[in-house]
Amino acid sequence: MQNKPANQPAAKRQDRVIAIDVDALPWIKPARPTDPPDPTIRYRTIFEGGEGLPQTHLSHYSPGHTEARHRHPEDEVLMLFEGELNIEGALHRAPSVLYISRGTLYGPLTAGPEGAKFFRVAWLKDMLFPAEASAA
Repeated sequence: MQNKPANQPAAKRQDRVIAIDVDALPWIKPARPTDPPDPTIRYRTIFEGGEGLPQTHLSHYSPGHTEARHRHPEDEVLMLFEGELNIEGALHRAPSVLYISRGTLYGPLTAGPEGAKFFRVAWLKDMLFPAEASAA
């Protein structure tokens, strides 16, 4: 175990276990300001992100749903547990885990013939504990 230098404060973490009944959460259909809701995608927000927690969603893409090329300002992990996703011509079948680093331009993402269900976990800058955020 390494000791931290005296001038670097230790992160103040709280030991905790948080359990969420995901089935009890409402499905949300995303709406963009200029577009009607897209009926081929829905998600459940598990954690908004921040206060030491990653932003976490359960996403469901209907068969053939396509997301255009895009990027995110945060690192993300997609945990595909049902169906398949074609990302830039590479087919990923459940169970698969994909890591996408912040700023990476990727897509299109297209759900397979049975659709796709996956958890998306993103590490937002404000989710860090104070000592970690000041070091970032």
